[in-house]
Amino acid sequence: CLGLRVLGGVARSIEAFAAYHRQKESLTEYLQVSAAGLALLRRNVEVSNGPALLGALVDACGVTHWPVGKRFSNAISKVDTGILALADQGVIQHVAAFDIFTRSLVQDLAMFSSRARAANPELDHDHSLLQLSSGGRWVSHHCCHDLAGRLGTLSQRIAELTSWTGWAPSAKLAPILPLFDLARSVRNKIAHDGGIVGADLETLSTGHGVQAALAAFRANYTRADLPELPRFRRGKPLNLNVVHAIFFGAILYEIAREINEYASGLIDDAEFIDMAFYYSCIVDEHPFRKTRYRLWDNPVNHFVSEGYLRQR
Repeated sequence: CLGLRVLGGVARSIEAFAAYHRQKESLTEYLQVSAAGLALLRRNVEVSNGPALLGALVDACGVTHWPVGKRFSNAISKVDTGILALADQGVIQHVAAFDIFTRSLVQDLAMFSSRARAANPELDHDHSLLQLSSGGRWVSHHCCHDLAGRLGTLSQRIAELTSWTGWAPSAKLAPILPLFDLARSVRNKIAHDGGIVGADLETLSTGHGVQAALAAFRANYTRADLPELPRFRRGKPLNLNVVHAIFFGAILYEIAREINEYASGLIDDAEFIDMAFYYSCIVDEHPFRKTRYRLWDNPVNHFVSEGYLRQR
């Protein structure tokens, strides 16, 4: 019989969320480790010969294309700039991971949920999971990939998920959704405006919606203190720290958890097995796949029991 697996507090996980969970955890750990390395570097160059020492540390990397013997003036400032850049990169990657998750979720529902296809016109299409290639090999059909490609920009994503899948934010989640817009707006400033705050972000960040959302997140989603966001002033740099990037990732993850819970309810046990078969046997490469199995059905069992459900 099939039981339930708890992945990040979620009883059932479709492939899109299982992949997103792994990526979010990896991003968080990478940011923490990188921040620790930069903090240690900063401590080491806080000496009178910091410029020469920082140059020697760069030389020790052994990169062929970098000249040897360079001195870095204002060594501490150089490292601080690297810390700010790491935080900006963390925001970019967390938002990108959520973007990929939501597109993949639509694709998974279109591929595996007959209930979702029947109930939602946007997902209804002439569906075929597999097709026979010219080489006589069963491969993925492109129909569901094409459908997910019709999603618009991330600014429309919450509304699109509602109209495409029937999902609606819960009474608990709805109050924190302004933080999704904040994370997306911060990402846009990094990607398109060199990390400089514009009037739109300044207005959004100081508005009642974001302040109320921060209070709702603090009250309903965490027992720990939230990192205080910097004051976003028009024409000034964002001045984010790594902890803020991880915080934005945590906000997006809570939204993803609820969407996954809804989507998992649209897939029955037989369709979970179809999904496990598809990702364990059809997809060419998968980070969760093992290379050797003793029995023919072990790949599917492995994905069902370790990725989506608990099999006993």
